[in-house]
Amino acid sequence: ARENFRLNDLNPEAHIFAAADAFRFEPDNPGLLVCDPPALSRSQKSDRSAARAYRDLATQCGRSLSGGGLLATASCTARLSQDRWEDAVRDGLKKAGRWAWLWRAAEPPDHPISSQHPEGRYLKFGLLRKLA
Repeated sequence: ARENFRLNDLNPEAHIFAAADAFRFEPDNPGLLVCDPPALSRSQKSDRSAARAYRDLATQCGRSLSGGGLLATASCTARLSQDRWEDAVRDGLKKAGRWAWLWRAAEPPDHPISSQHPEGRYLKFGLLRKLA
């Protein structure tokens, strides 16, 4: 991330970069918080707990941001659909103020998905702003 900032003429020294356990990280009022945990479900048995984990992460991240802050959140959990993941994020953020979805995304064009393998649609991304 620091190198990407430098390549884009942004001063990395003016920003804080941290890689941490998303379930334990407590940032100090960031302007942008990126939450990109690893896949949280690999079997049907863990689908419910994965949805709860995404909900809880959204709550935790949402509470870390003040009005105007941005939350970039993602999922690579194939077992949760885009809608189910968004529901979990939305439910979690209800406990952390008012929010607006700014952007939603899934697989880019360079990530083709076989028509016989719908589970290949596993990438999810949302950019949200906390309203004042």
